[in-house]
Amino acid sequence: PRHSTTLTKLPGSVSGQPFTIANCNNCIIKIVDNCDQVQIDDVADSKIFIGASSESIFIRDCTNCTFTIACKQLRTRDC
Repeated sequence: PRHSTTLTKLPGSVSGQPFTIANCNNCIIKIVDNCDQVQIDDVADSKIFIGASSESIFIRDCTNCTFTIACKQLRTRDC
């Protein structure tokens, strides 16, 4: 698990591919590149920014998080 970290994916680093974020606590996560499907699982006390997803974003089992998201479809479970 990641704790108290800032993670950034810059333009050109994801290049429209699927992306997974999991097991993070008290993190700042920024995806500033276009991406396909994104899965976010078991994240707590974090801030997540996703610039553009051409498909679905799945958010599961997350607590006390702030999300800023641009996507085609958003699905949540147990948040």
